Amino acid sequence: MGKSEDWRGLKRKIDRVKREYDSQYGLHPSTQMCSLLILGEDHRFYRHPGFDPVALCRATWKTLACRQREGGSTIAMQLVRTLTRKYDKTILRKTREIALAVRLTQYIPREDIPRLYLWVAYYGWRMNSFRQACDRLGIDPASRDLHSAAQLVARLKYPQPKTTSAKRLWKIEQRCIYLIERYNRAKRQSNVTQEIAMKPFEFSPSLAKITDRYPCAKQVRKVACEGEDSDRVAIARQWISEGIPFAFQKCPAIYESLRAWLSEELDVEAKKISLTGSARLGSSLSPQKLGEPFGPKSDLDLFVVSKNLFQLMCDDFCRWSSDYQNGRILPKNKKEKKYWKDHNRRGPRLIKRGFMDSKMVPTRGGYETFKKINQVMDRLIEKLKNTKHAPHICKASLRCYKSWESYERQILINLR
Repeated sequence: MGKSEDWRGLKRKIDRVKREYDSQYGLHPSTQMCSLLILGEDHRFYRHPGFDPVALCRATWKTLACRQREGGSTIAMQLVRTLTRKYDKTILRKTREIALAVRLTQYIPREDIPRLYLWVAYYGWRMNSFRQACDRLGIDPASRDLHSAAQLVARLKYPQPKTTSAKRLWKIEQRCIYLIERYNRAKRQSNVTQEIAMKPFEFSPSLAKITDRYPCAKQVRKVACEGEDSDRVAIARQWISEGIPFAFQKCPAIYESLRAWLSEELDVEAKKISLTGSARLGSSLSPQKLGEPFGPKSDLDLFVVSKNLFQLMCDDFCRWSSDYQNGRILPKNKKEKKYWKDHNRRGPRLIKRGFMDSKMVPTRGGYETFKKINQVMDRLIEKLKNTKHAPHICKASLRCYKSWESYERQILINLR
């Protein structure tokens, strides 16, 4: 079979798996499971094109020089191997696997690869998929229990046989300990102190010189020549491709700094963070507040386009909705009861349309994604208060869209 036939066959299989995956909403691998998989199996996942030359060279050296077998496959390569069901130990098979992994990484969003691999992977006897493994091991896919997630991921390296020996169980448990240690270490390294988090937004003095919505080309050229690479990226992103929101017209550099900070906090691309509402246009398009100018009593309505964050928010919403309907979490008062009832009814419609709002789920009860987003919004308000020339706002909220198509579709609905 030629390379093109190999790819067409794999493409059909990945499309089929994606359709099956998307149809089983609420039963997907958690982000925690994906993180454990990446940390344990492919820690350079976000830096390679589908195969890891460093890992392959190390595995080759240990095999030839040290007579020790070691895997050098990336998650994309393991997904290719699982779907093609080709396990023969030949150079030709490995070469084709690498080529297909590169094309696969270009074909689907990178963040989908760990989820889809966990969905179809082999975990042991009568555990030929994620659903079978969760059923057999008694693991709730929506659970945030780190040990349960590690138990599942550990069986990728040490599949559980029909008759499990004490030695195999020991290996699985040791793998769990290793994965949890890697996860906790990565989490500690990503934390920042409150003091750093509350610093005013910082921006380049060169970039601060551009204050017009449509700046003079000579001025842009001068700032681009005087500034750093980050200044040139900001000019391309904000002035050339998007434009300056009304709320930040006095100092557009603050808006760029805000987006860069949100990008780090929420793990999304700064390019995909934007503003809507009166903060963008200067006056409200809402039928209830049509024409009302932006001012100190206005809100900052942010939105982001991120499939990964949207998935996390949907997972949290489904868990909250289940907890609410089954009485595991109760509203504090009549007002909260009214809002919860409305949110529980509207949530599935929003998910179907491809977006989710940050106020749809309470911050109490262990719904970590919504809790984090709302904490970030609170800190954003404080940072703006501490930043000279920043707009005065009442509240800040965030809406997450699954795709730009979802965003455009919703905007068209709002403008009708």
